[in-house]
Amino acid sequence: MKNIPILHKNKGFTFTEVMIAVFVLLVALVSLLGAMYHFYLLSETLKESSIAIGDARKVLENIREASYSSLPSVTGADWAGWALNNGCDQLNAEEVSVVFADTSSDPLEVTVSVEWIQRSRPRSIEITTLVTER
Repeated sequence: MKNIPILHKNKGFTFTEVMIAVFVLLVALVSLLGAMYHFYLLSETLKESSIAIGDARKVLENIREASYSSLPSVTGADWAGWALNNGCDQLNAEEVSVVFADTSSDPLEVTVSVEWIQRSRPRSIEITTLVTER
């Protein structure tokens, strides 16, 4: 008896295998898009926080420069108005406030707060430092 070789013509994938592969790729793509969106939001938050810190530092540097003459000139100034007029308004609804713990002390404790709205949520940053008359 002769052995007749059987030729199999299964060269390719079945429809079920293709659908499973497409589903796996789709799940991976959706996961990557979710991660990219999360990283975009995180990047936006870090950018705005960096701007707020820069604005607070700008106000503190000007307070330090003003402290060369005398501390009463520092506590009597309108620093929130100064910040608004000197470029500290880049964020949405940004407000800068300056609080002096005890206006008669030397060194003077200064707290600069920056508040703004990001994606309908209030955000804020505070920097506190000591300033002395030089």
